[in-house]
Amino acid sequence: MTTIPIEARIHLVELSTEEVHRLVDALTEELRRRKEVGESPWRVSQLKPVLQRLSGTPQGRAIAEAAQKDGSITRNRVLRILGRDVDGRLNGFRKPINTVVGQLTKEGVDLPVAPFPFWVDYDGGVSAVGFYIDEASLPAVRAALGN
Repeated sequence: MTTIPIEARIHLVELSTEEVHRLVDALTEELRRRKEVGESPWRVSQLKPVLQRLSGTPQGRAIAEAAQKDGSITRNRVLRILGRDVDGRLNGFRKPINTVVGQLTKEGVDLPVAPFPFWVDYDGGVSAVGFYIDEASLPAVRAALGN
């Protein structure tokens, strides 16, 4: 992810030529990435309250761990986070995420209608092999977590 420190209002005449080039490069890279993987309906400001509520929960830990890597986390790792045997079941692992999103929405927090971007990976089967943050949302999730 490309991060550049700028204010929300940019007075281009106040920027040096080098700063304008860095801004153009960062925007060009972000547009290229969005064209390649799509655009997430979730923004950093919308992810933060959800992730703050999930902080310290197994779901929050799994999302944070996935975000630190390539966006995915294995079934076995999630079971270890839960303190369960690797032969255990993962039914309902996403339910607390959906509950938090619903609670925040009822409290008036402006969240997208789209599901939270942490998905079950079934790999063509009926049992989860892991979970993943979709590629379009991964940079925003990382930013919301402070990564």
